[in-house]
Amino acid sequence: MPPDQRNHPLRRHALGLWFCGLGLLGLLRCWMRIARTGGFHHTTDWLWLIGSLAVIAVGLFSIARNHRRRTGSD
Repeated sequence: MPPDQRNHPLRRHALGLWFCGLGLLGLLRCWMRIARTGGFHHTTDWLWLIGSLAVIAVGLFSIARNHRRRTGSD
């Protein structure tokens, strides 16, 4: 594989982008449930929201970590 394809940002940050996408889908699911029921009525609504935000945070941390590793700054 040519070096320019190996260092492409989508390849370097694939796991972080996957986590962010999964978290955004979770937020969408949470919003749909809240819109349907009219608010945070169940513990599962809060769990969806907190879990989705946590997955997005993990994705952003992974992207930032790979970016720092790539640029060489700590």
